[in-house]
Order: sequence, then structure tokens, then C-alpha cells
Amino acid sequence: MNKYKYSIIAQIGLRIFTFIVSIILINLIAPANFGLIAMLAPLLAFQNLFHSFGTVNSIISKESINDNEVNSLVWSKLIFSVIINIIFVLSASYIVDFYGQPELKWIIKYYAFSSVFFAITQIFTGILYKKEDFKKVASIEVISVVSSSLIAIGLAYFQFDLLALVIRDFCLILFTFILSVFFVQWKPSFRFKLSDLTYYFTFGSHITLNAIVNFFGRNLDDILIGKKYGSTDLGVYSKSYALLTMPHAIITNIAVKLAMPVVSRQKSNLEALDIYKKIVWVVFNLNTPLSLIIFFTADYLIPKVFGIQWVMMIPYLKLFCLLSIFQAIGPIDNLIFQGRRKTKLFLYFGLILNVTLVLSLVLGYYLTNTAYGIAIYYVTASILTFLPSQYFTANAAETTMINLLKNIAISIFACGICFLMIFTVSNFLVLQNAIGTILLIIGIPLIYFLLVYAMNSEKVIGNISYFSQIIRKENG
Repeated sequence: MNKYKYSIIAQIGLRIFTFIVSIILINLIAPANFGLIAMLAPLLAFQNLFHSFGTVNSIISKESINDNEVNSLVWSKLIFSVIINIIFVLSASYIVDFYGQPELKWIIKYYAFSSVFFAITQIFTGILYKKEDFKKVASIEVISVVSSSLIAIGLAYFQFDLLALVIRDFCLILFTFILSVFFVQWKPSFRFKLSDLTYYFTFGSHITLNAIVNFFGRNLDDILIGKKYGSTDLGVYSKSYALLTMPHAIITNIAVKLAMPVVSRQKSNLEALDIYKKIVWVVFNLNTPLSLIIFFTADYLIPKVFGIQWVMMIPYLKLFCLLSIFQAIGPIDNLIFQGRRKTKLFLYFGLILNVTLVLSLVLGYYLTNTAYGIAIYYVTASILTFLPSQYFTANAAETTMINLLKNIAISIFACGICFLMIFTVSNFLVLQNAIGTILLIIGIPLIYFLLVYAMNSEKVIGNISYFSQIIRKENG
């Protein structure tokens, strides 16, 4: 089994396992406890921007990395992360006062300690990806995720609800760090030179500045909902979004992780653009039917799978399904911006995108009286930014926006027809039962793929042939 197959199978298996674990934990833990973790999520995300600093992709994009650079990176990460964590812990009382949740104080200490390991792990992860040692990466992820998840389930079963969620995240980071050090076989050396960091700082600074801008657009909704509506509403909102983006994680993350080293090696933008378009096409056409299935089966499956206490999740899931169809493409744009070293343009794009999202969330906060109202504003603004995102990506790839849109135009049309067909049928037949749900799960992807094939069979056959050749080449 070649390295790509092993990684893909491991990633898909992990996502399915994670989904099952989420179902178990959701049934064992109240929404309010998920809400408490979600309250800290924006702050942890902001902190991790500096811990990450574009390290993984900067290592991948650099022609080579030596032991001296690795050691300089490790010690700089260690010093910087300790300083950030001290600030984070000292600000705990202000965070508690903002949300009015005393439990957050001890949680912050756990996350602050674990983030030091997260920062250093980024270096070793980058090295493994640069070597395209996907088997080791997959092994690290499988062992870490499975171990930390089983610990969390055990704690939740014995009614340590909040502690289960915190320890799961802590163990995941710690196990990943230990295994990464083991597989990379890093030998510590007390060498530190600023000149070793020049490339990584330059590359990472644009990515981090963009990530800081992204932070407000991607996390302000959690902050506003947590502040105005409390932990229960935030728990329902955040879990809805997390569950809906799980198909993205299964498809998009795998594609980006495997393709980034390949795109970085391409000599011309045309070659990189061709790979990008093919991956976008595959991801869009795999993610779309999954989103449609969730939309039409949520009413029946949510109370059956997660329990009656989570029925509030249904309208959020349906709303996020509309966003999911287009949002799956977003991470793939990194193949162009970062893989082709267009990080400055990436920063400008992020600024425009996130100013739009922030304004929409602020409007939603003041003009609506429910968390769902804020969600509507967020989804609307996100969909409206799809065309500008395509414009900037086209600019970075030295092509036209029309060229990129043509790549998925037929698929978007097929999605619309499929939606209308299922929506019409559901008005005449009762599908919110076990048999109806099975029919929807089978019928939606079948109808969708038949529509895509009927409208452009040449493109379907061409892309399937392209990826089949890659698989055969790797096997050969």
C-alpha cells in the first residue's frame, strides 16, 4: 500500500471514528458544557495563530531544512509560546468576568500548558509532510486521536463531563507531540541563530497576519453568541457548525495536506492551476451530496442519534448546509496562495473577506434577538464572499475568475436541480422516517452524480482518468 493510500484511508477512518465519538459524547454531555469549551475556542484559536505562525507550510515550501534551522525553530517556539501563555493565564480573570463563567479559569490553565507542545509539534509535522512521510503522519494522528477520545469517553461515562472535553484536547496535543518527536528522531542541540529563522519568519508573517484578520471573521460569532445568549445556545450553535464541517474535514483536509507538497514543487503556475482545479472539482462534487443529505435528513436523524436535548441543532444544521457547499473550496485556495508563495495577496484577500464577515456579525448582534439570527447574517455574508474569493484566487494563479467558475458551474447547476427535485418529492411523500431516510441517503448522491455526468460526461471521465493514473503510478 503506497503512502497516499495509507494516508487517505487513515484520514477517512479517523473522521468516521471522530464522528462516532462525537455522537457518544453528545449523548453523555450536556450542551452547556460544550458551550463552555466553545467560549474559549476563539481565544485558543487566536493564541494558536502565534504558536503556528505558518510553520508547517513554510517548511514544506522551502527547498531544504537542516538540523541547525530545526533547533533554532524549536527554541524560538518554546520561548515565544511560554511568553504568550503567561499573558493568556494572567488574562484569565478578565475572560471569566466577560462571560460570567467561573469554571473557565481552571480550563484556561490546562490549555495554556498544552499549547507549548502544540507550538513545537508544528515543526515536526512540517518536516514529515515535506518528506511526504504520510504513513508516519497518519500513525501519529490515529494513535493520538483514538487514545485521547477513549480517555474522554471514559471520563464522560463516569460523569466528569467538562473534564472529559478538556482532557481529550490536552491528551491529543501531548500524544501528538511525543509521537512526532519519536518519528522525526529529533536530537536537541542548544543552537539558536536568528539568521536561521529569516525565511520562516518572512513566509509565516504574511500567513499569520492573514490568520489574525481571519480570526475576527471566523470567531466573532462564538464570542457574540456566548456573551449574549450563554453557554447552552453557544453549545448548540458550535456543535452544529462542527458536525456540518465534518464532511469538509474528511474530504478537503486530506486533499490539501497531500497536494500542498506537490503544488509547491510545480515549475509553472499552469501546472499548479491544473492540479488545483481538479482537486476543487472532486471536493465540490463529493461534499455537495453530503450537505444535501444532511439538509433533508436532519429532522429525523438528530433526535434519533443525538437525543431530544439537541433538537435545537436542526435549523442551524440546515442553514449551515447552504454555506457548506461553497465553504469546502476555501481551504483548497491555500494550494495557490501558499503553495505558490503568494502569501501577500493571501493577506489582502483575507482582509476584505473578514471585514465583510465582521460587519455582518455586528449587524446580526444588534438587529436580531436570537443566536439563529446571528447565524443567518454569518451564512449570508460568507456566501456573498464566494465570488471575491474566486477573484483573488484567480489573480494568484494568473488566470481569470471565469476560468475558475467554469470548473464547477455545471456542478452548482446540478446541485440546484437536485435540491429542487428532492424538495418537491418531500412535499408529496413522507420521508421523515427510517425508510425515507435510507432512500434519501441513497437517492441524493445517485441523482446528483447522474446529473453531473449527463451535463458534462467528458469532464467527469477526464478527471476520473487523471486521478486513476496517479493511483496506478503510485502503485507501480
